[in-house]
Amino acid sequence: MPNHIHMIVVIGNYTGGDGTPPLQSDVGALKSYTTRKHGKKLWQHSFHDHIIRDQADYLKIWNYIETNPAKWQTDCFYVE
Repeated sequence: MPNHIHMIVVIGNYTGGDGTPPLQSDVGALKSYTTRKHGKKLWQHSFHDHIIRDQADYLKIWNYIETNPAKWQTDCFYVE
């Protein structure tokens, strides 16, 4: 989709000590880097996260991400 992104993020052993959850820190770093690189704000304030608990959940999420671009023409922001 040209107007948003979906990611599956794998977090290994987290050894940070600042109290910030690792996903929040990683997404924040990605947002900061791309904003600096592009020169303007690109991201919404927050994000929706979901913990994948098992293989069935993973496959459901993966399928959603894989098929999501086919829905672009029905998106409210689509302009031909």
